[in-house]
Amino acid sequence: MTELPKIVAQTEVGKIVEVKIWRNKKELTKKITLGRLETSKDFMSEKKEMDSNISEIESLKITVRILSTKDIEDRKLPKNTSGLVITGIKKDSPLINYLRVNDIILEAQKNKIKSIEDLERTVNDILQSSEKTILFVIYNNQNQRRYIILIAGPTASGKSNFAVRLAKKIDGEIINADSMQVYRQLRILTARPNKKEEKKIKHHLYGIINVNKNFSTGQWLKLAIIKIKEIRKRKKIPILVGGTGLYFQSLINGLVKIPNIPFKIRNKIRLLQKKIGQKKFYKRLLKLDSKVKKKFDPNDVQRSIRAFEIKTHTKVSMYDWFKKTKTNFHESIFLKFYINFERKKLIQRIEQRTTHMIKEGAIQEVIRFNKVKIKKNHSAKKVIGIEEITKYLDNQIKLEQAKELIAIKTRQYAKRQATWAKSRMLMWTKIDPRKLLSVIKKINKSSLKLDQLI
Repeated sequence: MTELPKIVAQTEVGKIVEVKIWRNKKELTKKITLGRLETSKDFMSEKKEMDSNISEIESLKITVRILSTKDIEDRKLPKNTSGLVITGIKKDSPLINYLRVNDIILEAQKNKIKSIEDLERTVNDILQSSEKTILFVIYNNQNQRRYIILIAGPTASGKSNFAVRLAKKIDGEIINADSMQVYRQLRILTARPNKKEEKKIKHHLYGIINVNKNFSTGQWLKLAIIKIKEIRKRKKIPILVGGTGLYFQSLINGLVKIPNIPFKIRNKIRLLQKKIGQKKFYKRLLKLDSKVKKKFDPNDVQRSIRAFEIKTHTKVSMYDWFKKTKTNFHESIFLKFYINFERKKLIQRIEQRTTHMIKEGAIQEVIRFNKVKIKKNHSAKKVIGIEEITKYLDNQIKLEQAKELIAIKTRQYAKRQATWAKSRMLMWTKIDPRKLLSVIKKINKSSLKLDQLI
């Protein structure tokens, strides 16, 4: 390319405007006068000057330059502002989902960043320590409240409490992302936020459906998108919290519109997997659909079966279906946190919560539930505790046995949630539950619009 394309517009000749072009994967900016054709030579001196100022932070896989006086003037920042402008982010950078080109790094770990050496030193200190989280203070030109916070974790991990505390600090509103907490009549068994918590912070999509009605992922996604937009219009931050991985997946990646697989085909494939075992079944899957290789854990039975039945019935790879799927939000606007609980401590919390539920009136809740006519295969029937307490009410088992069975089922459910997270939430920020309060304290309310936890 020897010169820029002609500028064609009805405008005043001689008007000075700012234009941007990409050259060698770098963005160049220059003020030009409309009415004459600028050539690539006009950019050469500026390009050389910018190239000499750009440095790579290898550990973060980003390129940066020092914030200039012109940057401060253009962005109307305080005159004494210092920081680094991000000029490039590699696809495999750990920050790819959080930062964008032209964002400004102002602080790292509460240290002001005045030079490239400052950032390198801070990052290296973190890498050499046991810390797994870096707190960046970021400025960008876009709406500072554009972020959508996602909080996931196994059942009984304290997600709801964390969300409420966080919402208080950052002026957020909470949206339910749990498939069982949508049911109106099952507040106690599904561990929905209590009325006091709902008064403190605005909650959405909790207890919105009667237990005799069906509620799909597609219905949830439609309502969640509406609520996110409403919250953002009020200039508040949407915080989605829950334990249903499929809800989060549909929000981030969009809902895959795969045709229904006939029951005969699904049953045949499941029987095949049981007969030959997962190892041989996965090998057959790779022969049938090579695109699934390295996409998920070979021991993931559920995903292996799903990929097999989709390819068998539609003749199209599951991952080709994913590519066709459209999403409503760019992935970079999501700040994704997963509460990573130690198994032994989580089991203790599950047992404590089971006892608490009984004290709070779970038995009376099941009595009321059983008065409603509901089909056996209805999703509300799957709520843990209904079957066990019903058996107790029918004198089939004692109360202590019912509590033990509820705890066992809850542990199994928590394990399935953890398995999902290991294979499908790889890029989520893992938070140690012991540090939840310190995570919240790190967020400075007065400079909230600049904060990002990474």
